Amino acid sequence: MRKKILKITGISLLATISLFAQQAGYYFNSILDSLTNVHGIAVDPDGKIWYASYDDSSGGIYVRNSDGIFIDSIKQVIIDGDIHNIEGGCSGMTTDQNGNILAVMNYTSLYRINYTDYSGMDFIKVGDYTLTKPAVDGFGNVYVGVVKGSDYGSPIRIFDSDLDSINVVCDSMTVWSRGVAVKSDGQD
Repeated sequence: MRKKILKITGISLLATISLFAQQAGYYFNSILDSLTNVHGIAVDPDGKIWYASYDDSSGGIYVRNSDGIFIDSIKQVIIDGDIHNIEGGCSGMTTDQNGNILAVMNYTSLYRINYTDYSGMDFIKVGDYTLTKPAVDGFGNVYVGVVKGSDYGSPIRIFDSDLDSINVVCDSMTVWSRGVAVKSDGQD
């Protein structure tokens, strides 16, 4: 009887140990806790971390590997032959439906940057007010609002995947906001 209890206890102990060993723990590759004044951050399909500061003299958009090792900084992009300085003034960042980076830089302009070669793809300046973090639906439409909507009566706008204006989602924001979100079907 004693042998049987010992055997059952041993089997139970092994089963318990193997159960705990199979449970996945969460492991951080890196924690970027030394970054200052970051107002935009996104992770591209390759796992690279893109971020920028709200400070307009912060040095542009920074790119790091997933382990936190610095890769590059982007201070200018060329779009349709024009040079755009994007050294700061970030108020939001996300990825589009293809993994490219959408970043609000210089407070009032929305840029799309190719995540593979860091080239400028598109941009649009939306008024003279600080924009929110953009959102993207499953069709590639881009939504963006104004941070201090209550002061300006500014709308949330929708752009197609080429950043051409489509429509106004709502006529007037009456609250402060830092970002917008949209469901993949674009309905909410």
